[in-house]
Amino acid sequence: MAIRTFPHRKVVIEGNDKLKEIRKRLRQLLEQAKAEGRKTDRILKIGQKVREMNEAVAALSPGTQARRHF
Repeated sequence: MAIRTFPHRKVVIEGNDKLKEIRKRLRQLLEQAKAEGRKTDRILKIGQKVREMNEAVAALSPGTQARRHF
């Protein structure tokens, strides 16, 4: 018996993958800013927005947990 995947599932997975890449880049930028002694407020603010988007995407796909930190 084949498992059926719904079209929106693919979109959710793609969205989650893109958010994962954004979180990875934000972590890099955060570490770089800290190392250079620059302000991190904007990076953290954007990280919060990405976290909110990730939770919204996770809510679309049952069984998917949102990451609590970027």
